Order: sequence, then C-alpha cells, then structure tokens
Amino acid sequence: MRHRNLVIIDDEPDDDGINTMCEDLRKEGVEVNCIVFNPKDKQYEDISVFYKDLKKHLRDKHIHLIACDYTLGANLDATDVLHKIKHEWHFHNTTNILFSTKIESILNEIFDSGINFSEKILKLKKLVRSNSIDFPSRIEIFNTIKGQLRGDRLQEIDIKHELLQWLYAFENHQFMGHPSLERKTLKQIAEAIEDDTSLGVEFQKLFVEQGISTMIQLNNLPDNA
Repeated sequence: MRHRNLVIIDDEPDDDGINTMCEDLRKEGVEVNCIVFNPKDKQYEDISVFYKDLKKHLRDKHIHLIACDYTLGANLDATDVLHKIKHEWHFHNTTNILFSTKIESILNEIFDSGINFSEKILKLKKLVRSNSIDFPSRIEIFNTIKGQLRGDRLQEIDIKHELLQWLYAFENHQFMGHPSLERKTLKQIAEAIEDDTSLGVEFQKLFVEQGISTMIQLNNLPDNA
C-alpha cells in the first residue's frame, strides 16, 4: 500500500466526492490522508489563523499534492495562497493543481478585469510562479487528483522536510561544536533553513558532510567492533 498526503484548499469542498475518490484509490493500493482547509470555516474568521494552521500542517507532514480552488472567497486569491506556500514558506517541492476553472478562463478574467496594467502583470507572474501542473474544472478535479496520486513521480520522502521535522521536535536545544552555529537553538536553525539564509545553507552542508563522514567511519570499523 502506497501512502499519499493530500491537501485540498476549497471554500466549497465536495465531501462526498473526496470520500469516493479516497475509497477508489484505496482499492487500487493507494492510501490517501486528505485534509481540507476551508477559509470560510468559522475558526478562520481571522485569515491569519487559516495561514497559521495551513503552514503548521505543511510543516508537520510531507505533502505530496495540494489541490487549490481558484475562487476561494474570504478575500483570498488562490495564486496568493500558492505563492505564499512556494515562495514565502519555501515548500518548493510540493506539487500543486489549481482548479475550478480552465486556464483560458483565468487568463480572460485577468485581462478583462478593471485593474491597471501593472497589477495584471503581477497577477500573471503569480500565476506562472504557482507552478501548477494542471487547471482542471470542478467536474474533472477528482480524476485529475487520482491520476497524480496513482503516479510514481511524487517524492516518497523529502529530506529537507524530514530534517526540519527533527529540528522543530527539539527546537529548544542549542547547537554546539561549530563557530557560526554555536548556541543557536535548533528552532533558529530550522527557521534559517526555511528562509534560505546563509546560516541555513551552512547548516545543511555541515549536516550532509558530518552524516556522510559518520557513515564512512562506521563502514571502516573492523567486523568484530
């Protein structure tokens, strides 16, 4: 049984369709853990709480696929949500699908809107940078998701995500033994990795170097050690 973690962001989720899709995939040997984030839910009257919960879930789980409705309501723009996920929170490797309308309709909506030219360019840039792999309609969405979750191209493990999970699990511990990282808490190092700072890059390089060195040393131990 293969396991897939799916996030659906939708202000009008089709619960029956989701359940049917998950059951169909289970019969095919794909177990889907699906979480729906609805920005219109009562607990998300403050939209910052919606973003906080979404970020925490993405951090806690290795998400294979995000399906995000284009029309979210609650003064939310789907491309803004995906832009935040990809480029502010740095979940670069998560595959996503933007749905509820065809790409032609999205482009027409942007071009025909009353906003000025520079705002239209900004919207188009965000749409491109969302890295969405498909733009299915609501009728097509579940078949599209099933096709993606059945496939073998999704990452089974994200090393960076695994590293961040461990760092946050012991976030109050301080790092020792390296000048530039000395006395930094593991939470500070995790945040530096998420923000792609030089400190975060340096730690990742050090982690890889020391991990490989340790494995080499263990492999060179005598058989009776």
